Amino acid sequence: MTRLGRTLVCVGVMLASCGLALGQTAQEVLQAAAERLHEEPKLRASMTIHGEGAEMFRAILPRGEATLLLRRVEGEPAETQEPAAHWEGRVTGKSTTGSPNEPDPVDLDFIEKPETHRWIDHAKKRVFDMVPARAMSSRSTAYSVSRMLLPNELMQIPAFKNEFEAEELALLDPADVNGVKCDVVELTYPKVDNARANPTKPQQVKLFIGKDDHRLYRVERISGADMFKTVAVLEFSNWKPDETIGDKDFELPVPEGYQLEEAKPVAVRPTATRQVEQAPRPAQVEQQRPQTPQEVHPPAPEFALSLATGEHVTLESLRGTTTVLYFWGTWCLECREYNPQMSKLAEEVAGQPVRVIAAAVRERDPATARDLVAMRDYKFEIAPDAAGAAEAFHVTTFPTFVVIDPEGGLVGTEVFKRNTSSGPVMARVKELISKASPEVKVTIPPSITPPSMDEDEIP
Repeated sequence: MTRLGRTLVCVGVMLASCGLALGQTAQEVLQAAAERLHEEPKLRASMTIHGEGAEMFRAILPRGEATLLLRRVEGEPAETQEPAAHWEGRVTGKSTTGSPNEPDPVDLDFIEKPETHRWIDHAKKRVFDMVPARAMSSRSTAYSVSRMLLPNELMQIPAFKNEFEAEELALLDPADVNGVKCDVVELTYPKVDNARANPTKPQQVKLFIGKDDHRLYRVERISGADMFKTVAVLEFSNWKPDETIGDKDFELPVPEGYQLEEAKPVAVRPTATRQVEQAPRPAQVEQQRPQTPQEVHPPAPEFALSLATGEHVTLESLRGTTTVLYFWGTWCLECREYNPQMSKLAEEVAGQPVRVIAAAVRERDPATARDLVAMRDYKFEIAPDAAGAAEAFHVTTFPTFVVIDPEGGLVGTEVFKRNTSSGPVMARVKELISKASPEVKVTIPPSITPPSMDEDEIP
């Protein structure tokens, strides 16, 4: 054999051996991790959370450590179907909240089940037990931090379901996580660009999965870019199957001197009679005196939002709560007057079944809105990129306020009008909240008469 022939043979052997490694895909890495998780229905691990990236924003991310318990619970089989199953998780530990008002670490004890979230808030001396759609209305920082610590990627059935459906999925160069060699899967989730989009979690995520044991060792949730880039990092260690995990590990008794606060689902009236062909423009929503509790509001349009906390919000997921959508932008001069007032509104309804969500629109970098809210310590929730929701409600004027009742009905809207002070506008928003849920306590100043919209004011 000639020298050239021997060289070609050697190159062929090298390429063949390399091909075995190069042939692995991101989907295969995720599949192996999902199969490993399915084999171990009861798991215990240690975990930490911290922030990386831009120094000025790292401080707004939690920093702490906790113990994680996971167990898969098999449900009752439906007709002609496989038995249903779900994951339950418990986080116990200590972490900062990222809020400048709470610089010291807080104790965390949180249990997530599909039908309820239960946790202790030691600062408030309360144990909360709420359905997921109403838990955020508690305004409990212990809850928000605990949810960030829980690895949602592992609690899906099947595991990594949303990750398999990512807009982009790539396998990067291997990396080392605390001595464990890991495959690195990079995900780009779908953006919110229309009313029926289905975004999941933060837009970009990196998952570090052990090469040998196929377990999850690190999650990087990335937002912003360049000097505004921040990374929320979860790291896991000491993964162990633990057959001793049982029902008692997923019970959380009320400590002596603490109060139990519950929020259960509310009855939902039939919506079949509320079908409409197209959602009205905000300025065209009928403005009238408060309706009786029995009156049914027209259905709100379907929409989707991704919150800065990573929560995915839809019209259906908000059932059971009154929702105030505040469409705004950091570029909006008029919104600077309303931001503090909306924050005060969020504080006023804290602990009641109301969510106040600031839906930012037209931001060059969505992280700008999120970081401004964190820097000013505003109390409302923030959706940094709400273009799809704004389109769904035909929002063209900023700020615009939309109120949705607990059944998904569109109660009404209030649109910013020039030469009108913020007082009457905020009074009108509160009036709509009372209309949506008469049991909610909000204070409407008696000296302010909410303005009505005349036909010639419609934009």
